[in-house]
Amino acid sequence: VALAALLLIWVVLLNGCGILTANQYIVYAVGDVGSRDIMVAHSDGSDARVIIASPGDDFAPKWSPDHTRIAFLSNRDGNVELYVAPADGSSAMRVTNTDVAESQPTWSPDGKRLAYVSPDFQGRPRVYWLRLSDLLPNPLIFESASEVDPAWSPKGTWIVYASLNAQGVSEGLFRQDGRVFLLLDDES
Repeated sequence: VALAALLLIWVVLLNGCGILTANQYIVYAVGDVGSRDIMVAHSDGSDARVIIASPGDDFAPKWSPDHTRIAFLSNRDGNVELYVAPADGSSAMRVTNTDVAESQPTWSPDGKRLAYVSPDFQGRPRVYWLRLSDLLPNPLIFESASEVDPAWSPKGTWIVYASLNAQGVSEGLFRQDGRVFLLLDDES
């Protein structure tokens, strides 16, 4: 149990900010909720600078696997959407366009696709993925109460996600084809 808790903390910390590029930069959000900006800094805190700022809230930055782009969330156009910008923060491009708030962006290992969570028409969280080449959302819907925490397999052939029941309790981890990756029971 302690090892699982330590692993969970490590994963949360890695997902909370984009950890270390080849140049030892981290990317992270700063400011108050509602008016955050995105900064980069060396791992020792030096050379800190804002690279993405808007009148809205820019947050949840993630480095692409090759460290040339940053995916992040922003409400700069009204509601929370997923954006991608070059590593210097210039020319951010909106990659989703919905009436709901996206969350939990994660890059595929090849950096060509993003998975994210977006509520369906009933407000239930669902995992979607898109190719940056066409920006068409592809849902992974398996009729659970909600699907969250998408993660790509090392080769990018699967998306694993957590399935939650109506009480918000995890029912297990599932692959994008709906097959059980890890099923949790009452003893877990």
